[in-house]
Amino acid sequence: MHSASPKLQRFRTNPRSGETWQKSPFVSSNVADVDSMEDSGAVAPAEHFRLDHGEGEPALLADAVSPHKVLATVRETSTFWRLVTLPMFVGDMLAMATTCSLTYLMASMFLHVHAHDFLVVSFSLVVPVIAGNLLIGLYPGVALNPVVEFRQLSCVTTIAFLGTASLACLSRVERGWYMLLGTAWLMQFIFAPLLRSAVRSFCRGKRWWGYPVMVFGAGRAASLVVYNLLKHPEYGLRPVIVLDPTTQLQSVLGLPVVGGPRLGTAVAKRLRIRHAIIALPDWSTEQVTHVLERYAGGIRHVMITSAISPFAPGLPILWRDTRDFAGIAGVEVRNRLLSSMPRLTKRTIDLAIATGCGICLFPLMCVVGVLVKISSAGPVLFGSVRVGVKGQRFQAWKYRTMVCNGDEILSEYLKRNEHARETWEQDHKLKDDPRVTPIGAFLRKTSLDELPQLWNVLVGQMSLVGPRPILEDEIEKYGRCYSIYKSVRPGISGLWQVSGRSNTDYEQRLHYVEYYIRNWSPWLDMHILARTLAIVVTGRGAY
Repeated sequence: MHSASPKLQRFRTNPRSGETWQKSPFVSSNVADVDSMEDSGAVAPAEHFRLDHGEGEPALLADAVSPHKVLATVRETSTFWRLVTLPMFVGDMLAMATTCSLTYLMASMFLHVHAHDFLVVSFSLVVPVIAGNLLIGLYPGVALNPVVEFRQLSCVTTIAFLGTASLACLSRVERGWYMLLGTAWLMQFIFAPLLRSAVRSFCRGKRWWGYPVMVFGAGRAASLVVYNLLKHPEYGLRPVIVLDPTTQLQSVLGLPVVGGPRLGTAVAKRLRIRHAIIALPDWSTEQVTHVLERYAGGIRHVMITSAISPFAPGLPILWRDTRDFAGIAGVEVRNRLLSSMPRLTKRTIDLAIATGCGICLFPLMCVVGVLVKISSAGPVLFGSVRVGVKGQRFQAWKYRTMVCNGDEILSEYLKRNEHARETWEQDHKLKDDPRVTPIGAFLRKTSLDELPQLWNVLVGQMSLVGPRPILEDEIEKYGRCYSIYKSVRPGISGLWQVSGRSNTDYEQRLHYVEYYIRNWSPWLDMHILARTLAIVVTGRGAY
């Protein structure tokens, strides 16, 4: 067994986990370019250590703080992260219980109200209030400005009480009920923010309170963010580690300083961190966006305190919120498809619609299959190897729309037509493809050739809506967008398909892929599916 000395040797192996700690150089340089800073190989005075896992995944931890202590602290925080939402839920329930109890006392004094009737009315208030708080983002509600929180609570409370009052009007209840509802509405205005504040004050010192957060920061900006979060734990964020390629400090207010942003994904995965803050005020918009895209893309909640344009490329447009770090303004951007609940929602919609369409369209699919079989020799279905989620290969099924010796015909055609060869090399698609059969041209025009992909959806290889499934040869063309592409299932339809399809160039296609993934929501999927129906009818952009 190794001694418990906090000073690590050059090599040390943990007898329980088999992890090996090895001394590693730390990168430090002036801010010029994110990658060049981390590739420079400069060694800072602070000694750091590399944690090599079984698969060779690196994570640097500072010598100033025991690495085992850092891991233990973050693991402890991560283990109890679900309790951040629970106390706020309990606070809201206590506020509703207090409001309903006081209202019932008033009703029993001035009105003849049966307990059963009052319980029904109370339940009709509790459900919409809690559901509204959940939908508007008040759970867990971390780093939320008190004024913004009060405004959101007021909106949810008002809508819930107006809905209940409308039902009461339809039921023709006594006029006294309206006075009670108005009184309860005023009480909820008071008790909801008060009890939420009381819950935060009670929980701020508990070891399980607060999401562990990783800070991408430099110098004073990172220190200020860490200081404010440590001073105000009621905001629900607990800083545990700092990634800074520009400083020579060993620690920031007791937190370990590790290598630059490049380690963000590996450290977040290793320590199960779901929140990150980017505090790089001296960096350009391009550099901050680069960090967000390449090194923080796998983190669910990323908050940016740097002064960058809200319209910077790479930032989500639909799903971002303002945040307050005890006086430091920030913007939170979220990749909703990294969260389990949105993924479950999307998969549920896929299964429901694919199953229903498969049953309703089965006779049509049989007719199309017969037409394909009698129109030309060869199989009814054609399977093409495509790249799917996590880079896995799968067979994407379609009705065969080409002749069987299509490769030979295409090769000869490209040899004779230089313009067609350039188009094929760029887009992997030809408007006047010599391989397409007459019935195949009709199927492509109406998109009926893609109906067999409902099977790919049912088995989990594809989604109804998503990026267009790509070929192996297209990976290089996707470049940095490939890492974003493989984070989701490809789709039968998608933003590219309803935005011009084959009439768009490859750069626009990549833009649609990035936009869809960063701004996904069930409503965006419904919007795309609705537009897909119109595209199928008109056949616009299809060939």
